[in-house]
Amino acid sequence: MLAVSTMGAFMASIPARRQQIGQIAAESQAEMESLGASPDFLVGYVQYLDSIVFMSVFAIALVIFIRSSADRLPWLVSLMLVIFGLAVTRPTDALAALPPLQYYLVNFLRYLAYVLGLLFCYLFPDGSFVPRWTRVLAVIWAGLNLAWLFFSRLDYMNSSGIGLLATLLIRANRHDQRLLAYGLSDHYQQIFELTRLNEAIGIYAGAAEALAAAMNGRPLPGCRRGPARSPRTACAGD
Repeated sequence: MLAVSTMGAFMASIPARRQQIGQIAAESQAEMESLGASPDFLVGYVQYLDSIVFMSVFAIALVIFIRSSADRLPWLVSLMLVIFGLAVTRPTDALAALPPLQYYLVNFLRYLAYVLGLLFCYLFPDGSFVPRWTRVLAVIWAGLNLAWLFFSRLDYMNSSGIGLLATLLIRANRHDQRLLAYGLSDHYQQIFELTRLNEAIGIYAGAAEALAAAMNGRPLPGCRRGPARSPRTACAGD
């Protein structure tokens, strides 16, 4: 089922990928003409490489799955490789033109590939977390990126959204947890300042800074201006 979904997502996102490459080719048309190449050549060449990479990784995953034993690590590797080809050939910019349903499907599969890749790095070679506390890092990282998946296309927030954040903040405080956010656009930073949510929710420019604050129990810093375009939130224990 996962293999079929990945293959379908790869095929469905081909037009969006072609559009992204076409825009890059148009912006670099003068440089390409000086090299004797056309924009159409770049579009076709990159799509050809995408297909080779995706099908090669997919085939390797299939071989590992067929030949692997009941051990969980080979099974995890094959599962990761099934969707890894999609993750590396479909950058975020290539997904902007996709309809919402396809966008979230492809993005979720990319997210799953990164999570499985992270788990592989933690579990290799004996299939256990060493040291054991690293599993906390894995859970926090996965939560931050899952929040990004659902909030990356959020361009508007009404009073219901603000109320939802307030409710989430109350529940987090009730369980002695902190609510952190990163990647807020200027619009959302202004909303947080007007509602004074920035005094209770730690706001950071990027995921790495938010993750470090969650692990170190850093005091809430208030609102910081960041380059990202959309809001991302995560709740992490002190």
